Amino acid sequence: MKDTAITQIAIIVDDIDKYAAAWAKVFKLETPKWFLTDGRDKAHTKYEGKDTDARAKLAFIQAKNITIELIEPVGEGSVWMEHLKKHGPSVHHIAMDAPDMRQTIAMLGLPVSQTGDYTGGCYAYLRGEKLLGVDIELLHDDVK
Repeated sequence: MKDTAITQIAIIVDDIDKYAAAWAKVFKLETPKWFLTDGRDKAHTKYEGKDTDARAKLAFIQAKNITIELIEPVGEGSVWMEHLKKHGPSVHHIAMDAPDMRQTIAMLGLPVSQTGDYTGGCYAYLRGEKLLGVDIELLHDDVK
């Protein structure tokens, strides 16, 4: 793990426009545009091992060495909505690259809560909150 780059810190929010504008104002940046994640037909999203129609609005703020990801849940049945209901707007996960997703999941030994695809790759959320204070997201980019 010492050679694995942390690529993102993600914050679950209840109003992506409000939080994107706030981040932009505080850090003197252009307000990032958000986009809606793909539906189940393209993203193949699974929550607790079952297909889900949940989606999310995402906005990204790029710093020199890390990306801040803002996530507003859309619909039920996701780690995003689960987190928002339990904690309100707050840090949800840190993300790291996982060139071999299965090997990394096995090595970390944390339960998988949600998986899905995005254009160019796939992701898996691991339940680390109780042990680490935050969940872990593994990202596998097909184009690397």
